[in-house]
Amino acid sequence: VTDGNGNKPLPCRITITDLKDYLMPLQVKPSLRVAVRPGVVYSLDGNVEAGVLPGEYVVYASRGFEYGIASQRVSVKKGETKPVNLTIEREVPTKGWISCDPHIHVRTYSGHGDSTIEERIPTIAGEGVELPVATDHNHHADYQPFQRSAKATSFFTPVIGNEVTTKVGHFNAFPIEKGAPTPNHKAESWPELFRSMRSTPGVEIILLNHPRNVHSNFSPTDPAHFNPVTGTSKREGGFAMDAIEVITSAALQTDHLGPFRDWFALLNSGLRVTAAGSSDTHDVNRYILGQGRTYLRCPDNNPATLDVATACRSLREGRALVSMGLLTTIKVNDRFEVGDLATKLPPEVTVEIEVLGPRWANADQLTLYANGIPIWEQKLAPSPNKVRKALARRAIQRPVHDLHLVAIATGPGITKPYWEIPRPYQHMKKEYVPRVIGATNPVWIDSDGDGKYTSPRAYAERITREKENLETILKKLRSFDQSISAQAAELLAKQGIDLGKPKAKAALSKAAPAVSRGFASFLETLK
Repeated sequence: VTDGNGNKPLPCRITITDLKDYLMPLQVKPSLRVAVRPGVVYSLDGNVEAGVLPGEYVVYASRGFEYGIASQRVSVKKGETKPVNLTIEREVPTKGWISCDPHIHVRTYSGHGDSTIEERIPTIAGEGVELPVATDHNHHADYQPFQRSAKATSFFTPVIGNEVTTKVGHFNAFPIEKGAPTPNHKAESWPELFRSMRSTPGVEIILLNHPRNVHSNFSPTDPAHFNPVTGTSKREGGFAMDAIEVITSAALQTDHLGPFRDWFALLNSGLRVTAAGSSDTHDVNRYILGQGRTYLRCPDNNPATLDVATACRSLREGRALVSMGLLTTIKVNDRFEVGDLATKLPPEVTVEIEVLGPRWANADQLTLYANGIPIWEQKLAPSPNKVRKALARRAIQRPVHDLHLVAIATGPGITKPYWEIPRPYQHMKKEYVPRVIGATNPVWIDSDGDGKYTSPRAYAERITREKENLETILKKLRSFDQSISAQAAELLAKQGIDLGKPKAKAALSKAAPAVSRGFASFLETLK
């Protein structure tokens, strides 16, 4: 397998199936430069000699999200050797962005899955991940010695991390200095746990993993202790992380937008938490490394010497894109991008959204969210064999209050074995339709012109501070969206106002539609 842009050997994934897409048994000589499973070989230089049974095969070459797919049908008889030469090219432009998988395991240290630490090196390079974060359970893993042994130092910059696996959630902490003590994973108090992770030498990022998963009978965003509309937590200390996984490709949700809604609620509560994508793979092939990934604003000239501090700062500041088969970007007034505060805006604001993806992926839906509320949706025409899936430009009237804008594109899931999207990890029902997803982080819109961003929670606190009667407060909320009304509803309930009483219901029945929806969404969480 060679790179079509320079005809050079290329780290890649080689997938070998029968004519019905079933992965076939292979015999491959062991080496530090390959990782082998039935029907799959990751090779650091694109070369492999694979023994197969006589028959008809399809051989695919791929290199993760950014590259195209090449394939060739091969018929081989007993005792026969057939050469297969395939060329793939980079298709998705990512200049100025680095690909990061912030959640990677090996069986060597995590104790489950099937990938050894030696096999992890060709899988990282073969999927085109430039900043892999080692996050074994309560263990600091360092890929560098194994990367050097495999002569793979030119392909990526490894980061030492730790999945701090507790009874009250799983958190990735990184980067970590060599020789640092491990955080206290036995802590069940979030303030104590976060203090322990923050004090670990080197740590700049804490990432909340798979927030809807249930482990040790606990889920961080379970409605028993998390309000999915207002984003408030009943746990002492609340959410004090820097980022949250909204896509975890080895731990997908049946409701693929559920983690996004939880994230929107956190943003509306006033937290600045970055959305991230990861794989959480423990395997060579069962779950594909880098399928869920995060793109970070960072100089990308040399993947071997990436600036980890700059990458971490971009993640903290929300200069990040979430990807699983698509890449979505957003620009406000041709200037402001993810992580930016868009200020000094005219009465009409332009929003430009671009959706990219390899030719083997497709997109069919694009949604623009303001404070987590869909304000514009567009069905996308099929774009077979195109890298740009959509370029949409929309003018919106600048609202009276600040908000955050996020764009999410989705499309049909990949079912081919070279990049098959797995079923949900903890599925709630048998039916499941896989999707590819590309999402932005927010552009923060300073609509009120005070030079800063004000959250829905902060607006609601201003409006409810005077403790006026409900009718007066509902009138003040008239010009605000439902996310602010939902926050106001919670604050009023905390003040002791019974929103279920007939008088309150009568007042709400006369409120503006967005106000009624906001209060109703909060009241639904009390049932």
